[in-house]
Amino acid sequence: MLTKLNQGLFYFFILLLPWQTILILKEVEINNEKFQYGTIGIYLFEIILLIWVLSNILVLKNYSDKKILFSILSFASFSALSILWSDDKLLSFYFLFPLLLGSFLFLILQKKVLIFKNITFAFIFSASLHGILGLYQFLSQNSFSNKWLGLSEHIAWQGGSSVIEVSTGRFLRAYGAMPHPNILGGLLLITILLGIGAYLKTSSFEKKWRYFLIATITINFFSLLSTFSRSSFLALSFGLILFFAYNVYNNKKYQIKALLMFLGVFFIIGFIFFSSFSELLMGRMQANSRLERKSVNERNLLIHQAQKIIVKNPIIGIGIGNYTYVLLKNNPDIKKIWLFQPVHNVYLLIFAELGAIGFSLFLFIVIFMIYNFIESFKKEDSNRVIFSVITVSLLLIALFDHWLWTTHFGVIAFWLLISFSREKDLTHA
Repeated sequence: MLTKLNQGLFYFFILLLPWQTILILKEVEINNEKFQYGTIGIYLFEIILLIWVLSNILVLKNYSDKKILFSILSFASFSALSILWSDDKLLSFYFLFPLLLGSFLFLILQKKVLIFKNITFAFIFSASLHGILGLYQFLSQNSFSNKWLGLSEHIAWQGGSSVIEVSTGRFLRAYGAMPHPNILGGLLLITILLGIGAYLKTSSFEKKWRYFLIATITINFFSLLSTFSRSSFLALSFGLILFFAYNVYNNKKYQIKALLMFLGVFFIIGFIFFSSFSELLMGRMQANSRLERKSVNERNLLIHQAQKIIVKNPIIGIGIGNYTYVLLKNNPDIKKIWLFQPVHNVYLLIFAELGAIGFSLFLFIVIFMIYNFIESFKKEDSNRVIFSVITVSLLLIALFDHWLWTTHFGVIAFWLLISFSREKDLTHA
């Protein structure tokens, strides 16, 4: 009975993970505008995860893999230690919290037996609601707010909304219930690759399950296009190449045919989308509009700012979560609040906040992920291959965005996925 309750709590956490329902504890305003990176609160999925972690913490008493334990705890411990030299200690603790939760989630999952199909269904079902919502937002060019679901209203003509600007006007990109279209793109990337992976290992007798996967993959790919997230498109292409490589290498003919089927579906959807919104797609891909040029210039500025912070604090960094605070402190004359945002590169951001020491510890984890990826290919462990492909694809996204480090969803999803890329006791039925 207790085991079922424990598993049910975990699956409930998976359902809640993509949703941004939050209890806000502190808000910061600069020049009468809300400063997103200074907001402090606790998400509903974190409360559920905290209860689950505390109820399972004793399984770590006899943890056998000392190398992994040392690697994870070293990175988490140094991140916690960085609070001592951070300027805003409350902000540091706020960003440390999901990292600690995610670390314990990873370690506990190594000792748990879970059902692959239940995890997959819960995540895909929940994320697909975002996909449907994102499609509605883009096609209707309308959004609405709802505090219980963590939804914010986004209006195309308002500054701060992520839009594509072309000759005929400004067009709102799909957000779902996420804070930014690129984060929705990342969520849908995970969902599509997870759905494809689940389909490839599903028996032809499980027809309802296969129809569910095909339907959600189709909807979510359409929604991914409506985010216009270039990094997510690139990572999806990379993930599909890895799936092809694995199945060709192991001569899995049925899986190769299924992958070709999905490529055909994506081509048809892409053709329909391009035919309907060619000006928007070309404007986004060519990056020659006013807003796209502005975006490129801002990204270059953010890289320059990160380099300056790293040069000043090369060994131990400025403290976890303090990047935007230090930017504000160093540039008091800048009035444009949107210029104060993290550099769009997780690796540079970690180097800036945790210095060479913290970055080196993080690299050990990255190497571990790549090792998992290679090992799963060799052992033909289909569950591990699926999650390894997703995590390696996210490593690519981390080169172009910061949400895997700066959002609580991103941090915890990252640890969840790498835990399953190693998990050996993940049953199918």
